[in-house]
Amino acid sequence: MEEEPLSNPLDLFLNGANSNTFSPEAIAKMLRDQPDLLEEFERAYTVMSDGLGVLGPSFAEVQSESRSQHDGGSAPALDTLISGIVDDLLARTQAWSTSDDFCTVRPLGVGASTAKHTELAKSLPESIRPQVTGDSAVMHLPEGGSPMLLMMYAQAMSSSSSPSKRKQFYDRFRQGLDILDLDSLMYDMIALNEASMGRWLPQLAEACDGTELRIPRTTVAQVPLPLLQLTRIDYESINGTTHQILNEWATRAFNLQPDGDYFIKTGIFSSKFDFRNARVREAQEVAELGDYLLFVHQQALSMASPLNPTIMYGAGTTVEWVVREFIGATAGTPTIYHGLPLRTEFRVFIDCDQRKVLSVAPYWESNTMKHRFARMSDADNLNNRHDYVTYMVAEPSLQQEYEQMVEPVAAAVQEMLPRLNLTGQWSLDIMVSGEDLWAIDMAPAHSSAYYETVPPELRRVPAPERWLPAVED
Repeated sequence: MEEEPLSNPLDLFLNGANSNTFSPEAIAKMLRDQPDLLEEFERAYTVMSDGLGVLGPSFAEVQSESRSQHDGGSAPALDTLISGIVDDLLARTQAWSTSDDFCTVRPLGVGASTAKHTELAKSLPESIRPQVTGDSAVMHLPEGGSPMLLMMYAQAMSSSSSPSKRKQFYDRFRQGLDILDLDSLMYDMIALNEASMGRWLPQLAEACDGTELRIPRTTVAQVPLPLLQLTRIDYESINGTTHQILNEWATRAFNLQPDGDYFIKTGIFSSKFDFRNARVREAQEVAELGDYLLFVHQQALSMASPLNPTIMYGAGTTVEWVVREFIGATAGTPTIYHGLPLRTEFRVFIDCDQRKVLSVAPYWESNTMKHRFARMSDADNLNNRHDYVTYMVAEPSLQQEYEQMVEPVAAAVQEMLPRLNLTGQWSLDIMVSGEDLWAIDMAPAHSSAYYETVPPELRRVPAPERWLPAVED
């Protein structure tokens, strides 16, 4: 009898059929034993995938439909207005870059005719009217969200309320930061978020200079309020003129090159769970990088929507957008989450006051990853089946490199700590790529995954959050 082609188990597994016969473990063993089948596995996955990620369709799919609705060009006079509005927005944009002196923030331009541009914009037909200028934006609530936020914050801080009532109002306050229309006070509140990248990356870059730890080339821009307000309106309602303004602003704010290869995120959130939205590299994608940033920020804010079964605030609580160089992976590196290279990473918990490493954990911890891909309600999803097998194929090499590198990584972080001008306890993520160690992310320790690896006696109560700007700010 003719032998069944080897591709059949791969197809059957990805289709979810005969899962008892073709288990993830069996498929992973097959691929480890026969590495030449890995390409066949990826091809089968690509053919079968419907394009949906865990957060829904990718930006490219959404943008394709949006672009068809707004194509048609523009008149020279409108192009001139767009350039003027971008000048006005750049004048209100503060940015920090690894190419600058450490810990410096600079304005990106000088706006000269903001009021004139705003009045001209108002005179245009709605279909082409800019929805953002240097001093105006489309809003649902003209007064902005700060009056409601201040009321909720006062209730959250009231000593006369019960702990449960204070927590309820605190949760509403934090949710409101992510979903209400912006005004200047609310913008300043959000800008105080210590977890946002611009609040810690300059200090980390300075501390790592001259050490084994490298920092990707990065620009962090504080998005001006009118532009950031776009995150509060439906993406589908944004017209072509406004898309042009957004993308021209991003091109100039981040000094984008058409042949660049970029990793994008907000100051808090990256779309790493659907990496198609996080890596921008082709000329057409780079030309629309502003739209990518807006889309990712809206994804983060949508987690706080009152329409969700579970409300998660905080992922969008930032006024920053970030563009970094993409750190290329070596050939043959497996990928999960629609393109994220699966490289050895370390989560290092540090105490910036005591200047010491508290603990180290593998970022791709085995039980955590297997639970995510195989034991949650969406385990039969094609993407999770693919990523589960991909992880198990890579797991032995990831564990081996982790064990080999954990002490050198901890030592490199410990060497850097005396120069790190931050306070409190943090998690610091270190990625191995080839011979290099890259310091790629930080977050407050108490809100980071794997915080349980820090011995209880070393954990400290985090400092009180600060959400009200002081007069001197």
